[in-house]
Amino acid sequence: MFHIVFGKTVPDVSLNAVANLGYAGCYFRKPVYPGDTLTALSEVIGLKENSSRQDRHRLCAHTGYKQDGTPVLEYVRWVMVRKRDEAAPAPGDHVPRLPTAVERMS
Repeated sequence: MFHIVFGKTVPDVSLNAVANLGYAGCYFRKPVYPGDTLTALSEVIGLKENSSRQDRHRLCAHTGYKQDGTPVLEYVRWVMVRKRDEAAPAPGDHVPRLPTAVERMS
């Protein structure tokens, strides 16, 4: 399920990425069964320019949904992408707080 949702986010977020840097806050919310249809929603939640000023880190929140709209997967990932125009000024860094660990479910 993770790889299917991840694959659906690549064209929107990281098709020409320099590097996939990491993941955080991954929660498998509901089971998925053969025959289910999955969709994905991506939201850019943060940006940070590299010291080289050629690339920037893009932080994205992704949610996978079953055909009935039930969320089945949530996670955050960050990727390094090239700036469209290296000379363009950065809008400023915005890096949200991410979970340091996944909470244990009882």
